[in-house]
Amino acid sequence: MLKLRMSMQGPFEHSSLALEVLGMSSRRTLANATLDPTATANVTFVAPVGKRFQLIGNVRNLFDVQYSDPASDQHLQDTIPQNGRTFRIGLQVKLGSR
Repeated sequence: MLKLRMSMQGPFEHSSLALEVLGMSSRRTLANATLDPTATANVTFVAPVGKRFQLIGNVRNLFDVQYSDPASDQHLQDTIPQNGRTFRIGLQVKLGSR
């Protein structure tokens, strides 16, 4: 597995934008099948909203890559399909005296 992450200043004051690329080599399943190598990309944006809040947005599997991971012997299937593109947005509260 290879993981690369790059972060930079975002378009707004004190905001940030990050790109993460995850690469996996071919993998064997318990049934001795070989899964193809795969790569996915994730993007995260963080921006302050006032003094105590941060807006966080994330897109995982940016290019909607279809891939599966090998299952363990605890599963009925040999491979487990992974999610396609997913979006998440949230508001984080900073607690404490800062």
